[in-house]
Amino acid sequence: MAISTIKTLKNALKRVSKAATETTMIEATGFAFDQLAEHRNTTPLMVILEALSGIAGKPKGLTRANMLDYIGQIGLEFDKKEGTISVPKKLKINRDQLANDFWTLYVTESQPKSAAEKFESAARSAVKGGLSVEEMLAVLQTVADEAAAEDAE
Repeated sequence: MAISTIKTLKNALKRVSKAATETTMIEATGFAFDQLAEHRNTTPLMVILEALSGIAGKPKGLTRANMLDYIGQIGLEFDKKEGTISVPKKLKINRDQLANDFWTLYVTESQPKSAAEKFESAARSAVKGGLSVEEMLAVLQTVADEAAAEDAE
């Protein structure tokens, strides 16, 4: 379904499936940026911004905070009090500089955690959960005994 009006934009965002989320979002932001560049119309951006929390399976990096950051980077102004996006009068909008998949700019590669880092994280969670050092050592001993038994088999 081609997004060409606010109505089709709202319908697409309301009915998007997890499998088609990224494609739909690229098409939605493409329509929004076309409207912005051609007519200085920010309504489609507001529709997307308001719909984000209800969209399942969003691509990594596609968050309200990242969208607001990107909107600021391209020169638009978001009024938190009014909940509106405005285009400063002197802002020149070049459609070629607007990325339909802007959220990819916010994705960072996560580094895999080492076994020691995972253990440290688990230990911190156990302490926060109220487990004593003695209880943690008892669990650790049980795990070590089980591993040794498996190795002996």
